[in-house]
Amino acid sequence: MDILIIRRIRRAREKRRVKNLRIIRRELRDTINPLEDYPEGYFKQVFRLTKDICRTYMRLIFPYMEDRDRSTGLTKEQRVLCALRFFACGSFQRSIGLESEISQAQPTVSQCLDEVLNIIDEYIAPQFIKFPTTTAEKNDIKRQFYQKHGIPGVIGLIDCTHVLIKRPPVAVEHAYYSVRKAAHSKNVQIICDHNLKILNVNPKFGGLVNDSFIFNSSSVSQYLRYSYNRGERDSWLLGDSGYGLLPWLITPVPTPHNEAEERFNNAHKACRSTVERCNGVLKSRFRAISRQRILLYDPVKAGKIINACCTLHNVMILKGYPLPTDEEIAAELDNQVQADEAPYGDFVEMDTVAILQNGRRLRDRIIRDNF
Repeated sequence: MDILIIRRIRRAREKRRVKNLRIIRRELRDTINPLEDYPEGYFKQVFRLTKDICRTYMRLIFPYMEDRDRSTGLTKEQRVLCALRFFACGSFQRSIGLESEISQAQPTVSQCLDEVLNIIDEYIAPQFIKFPTTTAEKNDIKRQFYQKHGIPGVIGLIDCTHVLIKRPPVAVEHAYYSVRKAAHSKNVQIICDHNLKILNVNPKFGGLVNDSFIFNSSSVSQYLRYSYNRGERDSWLLGDSGYGLLPWLITPVPTPHNEAEERFNNAHKACRSTVERCNGVLKSRFRAISRQRILLYDPVKAGKIINACCTLHNVMILKGYPLPTDEEIAAELDNQVQADEAPYGDFVEMDTVAILQNGRRLRDRIIRDNF
């Protein structure tokens, strides 16, 4: 009987402790309003964006969020700030909840993150991550690339970057293990323009899958093939030698035989370095997907986090938010040898010899007319 009484007393104390903790959390987060109380400089350190960009993002998300009973729930602003803090630091949910400006229990942090991720994935990302499809959009990008690098027809730069994730379930684990990284990862396709704006992101595939397969399986590849077959022969992407040479994806010459081909390869590499810089900027801005972090989520949720970071990156580009320092960007760049530094040759995957020959003729014409 004495043991039962002691257990009841302990349970009662635990309930009081949990209730008191909830009250303390609510009072703390209601007392502190980062958007109003934090100086701009400190706000940028905590959330890695300005108050103006934060408010812009909130205006985009709020219409899709449900109102909650304020006596028990969180405001829309508090829920969005919680997610933004996660993107900025990439820490554990419990650690984020313990911070004074968030002050939430771990399950609540998880709910806020899920809500914001689902809204961004379904409604916001399609507004800000768009591949150019109109003639005016394409011509503007082509002009910028040609003026800077002398390569005509470029409507985007393509590359893939790995984001580490926790070990997936055994049934699919093999698809996410990257031998190159010696870890489980998502191999994320990024296509960007001259301003580092992301035109396309594909976070669906695991680290086992190579870059070329991801591209050939993507909607962008289908669109470019369709446009080519409809007669559009003056628009293409630039990619490294890990991709197959196509009339809509130009790779460097594997073994240059003359000065013109050397000049083309140098210009190609300089131009393509923009997408590598884009990957470095993205990961340095959002520590959740930094190469020093591991996303402790299943592959589907990890993909939504990557998509959300890319969307917010584009908002920051449009708002003119300053880029990270060169040191921060360099810390996120992959130091291993890139595919184009090894003479793989023009490799063919999922495409016919005729398509490869058309790609070679196009590349030869670009070199002859411009280099």
